Amino acid sequence: MRVQGLEPWESARIVTPGAQAMQVWRDSGPLGIAEAIVRRSRQWIERQWALRFGGADVRRAAHQDLVEEACRRAFGQYHAEGVVAAPITLIRSTEYVQEEEKSRHLDWGKYTSEFQVHVVEAGHDTILLEPEVERVADVIHRRLGRC
Repeated sequence: MRVQGLEPWESARIVTPGAQAMQVWRDSGPLGIAEAIVRRSRQWIERQWALRFGGADVRRAAHQDLVEEACRRAFGQYHAEGVVAAPITLIRSTEYVQEEEKSRHLDWGKYTSEFQVHVVEAGHDTILLEPEVERVADVIHRRLGRC
């Protein structure tokens, strides 16, 4: 599958729900589909339970799962077309700067005439929590001051 704006190796990671279901059907037949539906339903119920009745740490983890899932869906559906007439600022955690596989995030520079990367002393999972979020806010504040 070739997705506009992505290299072939990037688009290979994008799998639609329909394609996932077909792969499960080919691999496991109708019983595999039923098991997948039960597994997803169980995950949804567990997440809803955690969001409503879990302690602070459990709720935070459930929210983080929701954010990660939304990011994966957004990445799979995004198709860049040309260059945008707006600056892009990438705020990265020091954790991701060290991970070679995350260097693909730097590709955002090809979609704009102005691309900046700011590294914030934080872990990926804690970048939006106190006190690290203060550093993120500082970067955003400085960037908005220049626009």
